[in-house]
Amino acid sequence: MLTIKNLSKKYPNGYEAIKAPGLSFSIEPNEFVVLVGPSGCGKSTLLRMISGLESITAGSIDHDGFRMDDKDPAKRKIAMVFQNYALYPHMSCYQNMMFGLKNLKVPKAEAHERIVRTAKMLDVEHLLERKPAMLSGGQRQRIAIGRAIVKKPNIFLFDEPLSNLDAQLRNHMRMEIKKLHKQLNAISIYVTHDQTEAMTLADKLVVLNKGEIEQIGTPQEVFENPNTLFVAKFIGTSPLNQLSADDIPVSKLGGQILDETRTLAIRSEDICFEPDSAREPYLVLENGKLEEQEILGTDSLYHYDFSGLQVTAKGSTNRPQNDSQTLYLPWRKIIQFNDKGESLNEVKKSPGNSPKLRLHTSSAA
Repeated sequence: MLTIKNLSKKYPNGYEAIKAPGLSFSIEPNEFVVLVGPSGCGKSTLLRMISGLESITAGSIDHDGFRMDDKDPAKRKIAMVFQNYALYPHMSCYQNMMFGLKNLKVPKAEAHERIVRTAKMLDVEHLLERKPAMLSGGQRQRIAIGRAIVKKPNIFLFDEPLSNLDAQLRNHMRMEIKKLHKQLNAISIYVTHDQTEAMTLADKLVVLNKGEIEQIGTPQEVFENPNTLFVAKFIGTSPLNQLSADDIPVSKLGGQILDETRTLAIRSEDICFEPDSAREPYLVLENGKLEEQEILGTDSLYHYDFSGLQVTAKGSTNRPQNDSQTLYLPWRKIIQFNDKGESLNEVKKSPGNSPKLRLHTSSAA
């Protein structure tokens, strides 16, 4: 297990990349954890502190109960895959993979056996004598991953390793990394700002924002039950619609609204043009005017004039401009947030004493 406790980073100029009192969370054995967040949120800084490439200001990093942050990087049994591959251009791929093993003083015969076995695993054995300049981006990335694997680390660190690849190759390599993780019997920590990578790779997501943790959980938990409006907007590829509770007539609020609710949020694919069930309560918005539409092949994205509402629908139906439409927002899919951007949905499920529910009984559908 890897345990991070009260970890913070403050630079001499006063900038706090990881804010005090620091980050605290644990990573289970063989777990694949993805650190996700916008640029500047502290995810790469955290990865570099774990690797030892960046000093820590306060806190501790423990591995299997032993303090690790005071050790030299070479003694942490960690291997890192960088965004820019970081291969030595004057060395062959074989030499690149051998370089770290020489530093670890691995016997030559064993080192050779590790390289050959890893190259077969990654399907790059025919590339070992080539230099990096002779390889494609995907092939270079495989060599960089292979260089990490041969060291037999306890922890793999990936710093946005696929960002330089084209979309099709990125999708392929993402699945390859996931399959490799299952074979390697080690912790993997992966940094990205790509939500698709985060959702498909992670056993556990750590969502960061401005040097602080916004939420930790499985991809499904974070997607379905975001703790904050930031998480709701950041996680998920479909647009998140935000409606001000003050802009909606009371007569339209056909469900339970909390007194503290300031924002109602719902994902574009959860909005219906027709109610699925007469029994299900809906927030009904009438006479929405179509302003723009994006035909995306299997799906279409429609933009309406009510608070910029966006609706994702199956198919490629081309609707007339200014088409008037009644939109149905299922209450079970609506997430309520207070003025601090904190989710109120858990309070809504178990109200307790505060805040109080405001119940409207107008017709739903």
